[in-house]
Amino acid sequence: NRFFVRALVALSTIALLLAGTGIYGMISYAVSSRTRETGIRMALGAKPRDVVSLVVDRTVAMTLVGLAVGVALSIAFVRLLSSQLEGIAAAGGGGPLTFIAVSLVLLAVAQKASLVPAWKSVKVDPVAALRMD
Repeated sequence: NRFFVRALVALSTIALLLAGTGIYGMISYAVSSRTRETGIRMALGAKPRDVVSLVVDRTVAMTLVGLAVGVALSIAFVRLLSSQLEGIAAAGGGGPLTFIAVSLVLLAVAQKASLVPAWKSVKVDPVAALRMD
């Protein structure tokens, strides 16, 4: 049992790192493609805190949509498995506490992963951003 628990923890950690890396990559790409918009916002007087907040808020909104779809599909999948296999429902893998905990962890990872690209977007010189194309 200890081996299986350790393997589950290791695989879960790898999955969480992959999710964080993927979110970081997507947000980094989205922010870099909006350099001109960020430059205009900064040139018009937006504070760095406002730009960072905008990026993080968009990331959290996208993550919430993804979590809603993922949790809905997971619930359907757990119900399908519990109807096909004996002992799945007894294991407690589909409890609401599990879905809430996983969703909160993924939401926190998404928020933290979006901070680095957000701060990088603030460091761009507005004049250079407006000249880029």
